[in-house]
Amino acid sequence: GGKGGGKGGGSRSASEWSARFAVLSEVLFVPGAEPRLSAPGLARLLDADSLFSVTACEAALPRAREAYNRNLPPQYAATEHASRLAAAEAVLREKACGPAYDRYLRSLRAECAALWHDGRRLCDAVSCTGRPCLFRAHPLPLPSAGGGADG
Repeated sequence: GGKGGGKGGGSRSASEWSARFAVLSEVLFVPGAEPRLSAPGLARLLDADSLFSVTACEAALPRAREAYNRNLPPQYAATEHASRLAAAEAVLREKACGPAYDRYLRSLRAECAALWHDGRRLCDAVSCTGRPCLFRAHPLPLPSAGGGADG
């Protein structure tokens, strides 16, 4: 799932097309000059959809990170993480497109999970009174051998 193909993402501006043409013309239309790009390099340059997709995704990623990090508490539960991640993904989905989208989505998810797991994750345990634990994630005590409900 993700936004694929060359549809969507808005139209390319005249300055974007002009910049791409200037690079191509330097490589392709200089008489007597040897090409400055290898065949794979030229193929990447000619793949406008991929280039545009990477550009759009790179522009959207900081906005998506900001959506996750906005007013971020020092520690938060799994439900808060999931909510923030959904908001960040929505920003990325709105602004990014094309073949690079899935790679940037995976990157965003990994960054957000790493931030959460790096000392910000709250314990998800619920006490016998039904209240959530207010401490950072920690190992839970193992049930006693006698089967009693201590603690």
